[in-house]
Amino acid sequence: MTQRINLVCNTCEHGITLRSGLGAQERQIIAVQCPNCKEKVGVIFTIKESEEKLGSPTINLEKCINSELRDKEDDNFTAINVHPELIYPKEMIYEKLLLSEGMASRALSEHAIENGFFDERKARGAMNDIFPGLNITSIFHGLGGDANLLKDWDIIQRCWRLKNNDKEDIYNKEVIKYTNYKSLHKNSRTFNDILFDFFYRFINPNIKLYNKLEDEFEKARKFNTQEFLKVQKCYLEDLHTINWKNYLKIFNEYFKNFDEYNRLLLNTKIELHPADGVESVFCPINFDNVDMFYGNAYENITSHIELLVLINNVIEGRDYDKFLDSSVTINKYRKKFTKESKKGPLKSNNSFNNFTLHLDSKIRNASHHRWFYVDDSNPERLMYKSGGTGALNYITYIDYIYKCNQMALSLASLIMIEIYLMEQ
Repeated sequence: MTQRINLVCNTCEHGITLRSGLGAQERQIIAVQCPNCKEKVGVIFTIKESEEKLGSPTINLEKCINSELRDKEDDNFTAINVHPELIYPKEMIYEKLLLSEGMASRALSEHAIENGFFDERKARGAMNDIFPGLNITSIFHGLGGDANLLKDWDIIQRCWRLKNNDKEDIYNKEVIKYTNYKSLHKNSRTFNDILFDFFYRFINPNIKLYNKLEDEFEKARKFNTQEFLKVQKCYLEDLHTINWKNYLKIFNEYFKNFDEYNRLLLNTKIELHPADGVESVFCPINFDNVDMFYGNAYENITSHIELLVLINNVIEGRDYDKFLDSSVTINKYRKKFTKESKKGPLKSNNSFNNFTLHLDSKIRNASHHRWFYVDDSNPERLMYKSGGTGALNYITYIDYIYKCNQMALSLASLIMIEIYLMEQ
C-alpha cells in the first residue's frame, strides 16, 4: 500500500509528494532531503491494522518535519518514493508510475533465496503476496522481519532490571507480556530462555551468525571438556556481570533509536549492502542520537570477544588461558592489548575471524569521539576525521546505519553464545 503525502518545505516552499510505503512498525518516520534546498523534511505517523478489514490500516499523522501538509499537489511538486523499511534504487526515487515497493521487495527476496537465508518456497510465497495484493506486513514478515521487536525490548529491559533488583513478584507479572511467552515450552520460560528467543528473532533469518559460534564452542567442548568447563567458570566469575551490564546498556541505546536503524535492518540481516547511488534522499532522522552508537558497540564487541579467544585456545590444543604467544597471559590480554589488537588471537580461526572482519577502527574513533558531522551540502553524507585532526573522510548515511546494524547483530550473537555457555 502506497500513501501520497503532499508537503511544502518550510525552508524554501518547494512542493513534495511523498509516495510512501508502509512498514510493519506502529510508529513510522520518513525523513528525506528537499530536492530544492537540501534541508531535511518529512513526516511521523502511526498506523494500526483494522480489525474489521485486513490490509486497510488506519493512518494518523503525528507531526511534520520542517514542512506543512497540503491537500493537493500541483505540477511543480516533486514526487519522491520512500519507505520506512526498504531502500529504493536511485532510478526508482522519482518515478511516478512504478510500484517501487514491490520491485525493491522482490530484489531483497531474490537475494535472500540465492544466498540461502531462508526457504525458497516460503520466500516465493512472500513474493507472491507482494505483487497481487500488498498489505502492510507482507514484505516485512516475508523477509524475516518482526514487528514486535521494539515492543518486546521494552518488556525485556524492564524485566532485566526487575531481575537484577530481585523484584520477582513484579517480574512475573511483566514477563508474561512478552509476545512469544505462551509459545515457549512451559519448561523453557526462564529469563535466559526469553532473552535467547528475542535475539534469535532479532538476527533471523541470518541465524548462521550464531550457529557458527556455537559450532566452535561445541568443537571445544568435545575436544577438551575439562578446559571448556574452565572457560565457563572464568566467564561466570570474571566476565558475566560486566558483559550483561554492557548488553543492557547498548541495546537500550539501539532500540531507543530503532526508527533510524530499522530502515536498513532487513538489508543488513540478509547481507545485502545497498549499492552506491541508491536512495540519495535518505538522510538522518536525528543523527545526534546515533552518532556514538558504532563506537560504543565497537567497545563492547572488542571486550566481549575475550570469550571467543579463550575458547579458541582450547580448540588449538592449549589450556584455556595459554596463548599461541607464550608471553601473553589473560591479565596481559585484558590490560595491555588495544581494542583493535584484541581480535588478533582469532585470526587463525576462520569462523571467529570472520565474526570480527566488519570492525572498523577508523569509524570507531570518529563515532566514539563524536568526530562525525552531517555534510551541510549533502544531508545523506557524513564527514569525519578518524583521528580528529587527520584527512577528511566521507561515508554515506546509508553505509553508517548498515554498519551500526552489523554491530547490533554481532552483539546479539554474542549474548546468545553466552547464554549457551551458561546452560552447559
